Amino acid sequence: MTGVQQMEIVFHTGKDSEQSLRQFAEKRAEFLTRELRDLNAEELKALLSTLKEDHRTFEQK
Repeated sequence: MTGVQQMEIVFHTGKDSEQSLRQFAEKRAEFLTRELRDLNAEELKALLSTLKEDHRTFEQK
């Protein structure tokens, strides 16, 4: 990855918290998409290999 981008985190509670969490998940996906676009083929292969070795995914827990 070329540059490091900061991601702001805000915690919401209350009646609109579900909507806020959904918006955060969408922003997270957009952020990851931008970061992945900047990787070349070799870096993507290395990332995929690491994810497989660690039994990881991009799914939210």
